[in-house]
Amino acid sequence: MTAHLVLPLKFTRVMESLTLIKYSLQSIGTKGEKGAVGPQGLKGAKGDAGSHLGSVDPPVISKRPATAIVTQTETASFVCEAKGFPKPQIRWLKLDSSLPRSRTSTSQNDTLSIKTVHRHDAGTYVCVAENVFGVAKAYASLVVQTPVSFVVLPPLTVTVEAGENVTLDCSATGYPTPEITWSRLEGLPQSSRVDSNGTLTINDVKTEDGGQYSCTARNALGKKTLSVSLSVFSFLTHFWQYRNTDH
Repeated sequence: MTAHLVLPLKFTRVMESLTLIKYSLQSIGTKGEKGAVGPQGLKGAKGDAGSHLGSVDPPVISKRPATAIVTQTETASFVCEAKGFPKPQIRWLKLDSSLPRSRTSTSQNDTLSIKTVHRHDAGTYVCVAENVFGVAKAYASLVVQTPVSFVVLPPLTVTVEAGENVTLDCSATGYPTPEITWSRLEGLPQSSRVDSNGTLTINDVKTEDGGQYSCTARNALGKKTLSVSLSVFSFLTHFWQYRNTDH
């Protein structure tokens, strides 16, 4: 009687699988050449916009204030814009002084306005943009033009003796700085000069130098004129006139 070895069913299936793998590996051929590149695919859809969450954006001045040139009593305005995240807060300062609070206002777009500008409002103004990541600054000048105003007035009449030196003072303020000139209908004496401060000096004055003199101060906003009457007498002439009258 012949004995038969009975293998477990699970072991039999494993052996069959190994036999199939063996024959499959024997039938694999050599690797072929790389094929041509296929056509480019369609462009993908645009992604969503990024978020500022977690980003660091210190302030940057995006629109700097410009120099303002205004006439006294007008309104001056400065515009300043800044970028950053969180949105920067903007405030205004004045170098070496304080803002005229009663005449100063700031609009929603951070524009600084100064009403009824005075001469002493002129100077440098500072736009300060600030958030938790830093500070940015921008500077602008305010130029206030003022009309001519006399501060030193010559006397209405001046009487001197011939041969003396005559000094007539005339000074004015304003912006732009006023130009001061002297004139006389007959023309200024050759011995006269006008200093940079507006003073007229006549050396060794003569009787014919007498007359009506005019001081004129002018700038871009206008001019003003004052007049002074100069009388020059000769001592000898006066003496003889006195003697003739006495006799």
